[in-house]
Amino acid sequence: MNGPNFEEKYGIRVTSFAYPNGDFDQSAIDAVEKAGFTTAVSTIPGTSQTNQNRYFLFRLRPAYRSGEDLLNYFKQKEFK
Repeated sequence: MNGPNFEEKYGIRVTSFAYPNGDFDQSAIDAVEKAGFTTAVSTIPGTSQTNQNRYFLFRLRPAYRSGEDLLNYFKQKEFK
């Protein structure tokens, strides 16, 4: 479901973009920004974010974790 259809169906503004296959370059970043998105998610693993990289946000990969295990994962030092 693309942004406009999602917004129309659920009444929620879509502000973030996920690059297909995680592929992006400066022209993709420029297009995403021009389209009105405020952030975009890459497939680059990591946790440290700034406003300077809001169009290539790192991907948090919880893997098999869920429930209590996922919550404990987020309590690790690297997320504080």
